[in-house]
Amino acid sequence: MFIAMESCNRPEYPIEPELTFKSHKLIVDADTLTAGCVLIFEFTDGDGDIGSNEDGVTNLFVDYFEIQNGIPTQVTNPLDSTIINFNSRIPVITPKGANKSISGTISDTIHLIGSTSLFDTIMFSIYLEDRAMHRSNTIESPLILVKRRK
Repeated sequence: MFIAMESCNRPEYPIEPELTFKSHKLIVDADTLTAGCVLIFEFTDGDGDIGSNEDGVTNLFVDYFEIQNGIPTQVTNPLDSTIINFNSRIPVITPKGANKSISGTISDTIHLIGSTSLFDTIMFSIYLEDRAMHRSNTIESPLILVKRRK
């Protein structure tokens, strides 16, 4: 995960984090099978309390969907029946100084491990929670074609 922040002349933002989806980029192997996807989105937070230094704390929630018969469907792991997601932890990025407002860009690399089904289109739903448990809005990626139909 890569996080870029802006620190000069920070405007005031609401204390709830706000996300805006910007783009995605597929990472493909020579046979056009998708190996990964980079999701790029922007964030703002008025009190700058995004992130955690505690192991095991999840604050970025990335749900995975396959488009099955035109419907976004969450997928379960066939080994343990848990819903597949790509949740992770953002480290503390609170700026120094009196004005804690923060904005920046997050590039989150998702490692897709082969195709688990016959479906070739996926999407992601993303939100984050700050240390005060303020939940951001939920953003969605566009539909992403991950392999060619045979």
